[in-house]
Amino acid sequence: MKRPYCWGCGRDSEGRKVLSIEEAMEVAHISFATLYRWMRREKIEWAYNHRGERRIYRDSLLRVPATLRKKTDNGVAELAAGEEPA
Repeated sequence: MKRPYCWGCGRDSEGRKVLSIEEAMEVAHISFATLYRWMRREKIEWAYNHRGERRIYRDSLLRVPATLRKKTDNGVAELAAGEEPA
């Protein structure tokens, strides 16, 4: 079976933990919109698995500084206004 590869850097996922979209949102305490924004802007690394589902590399998700996230009124973390993950 073919291993997923990183869409951003082109490396394969050998030895790297991947998370589902839901798991990544929970780990990072972010919304669906924020996660997809980070994916589009290549702030985090992700791959497709053999079923065509997107998976997020946990190590790249944890590199986004927590200081760039803020709590909204409903308790969901969002990227602070005008900020970009490193």
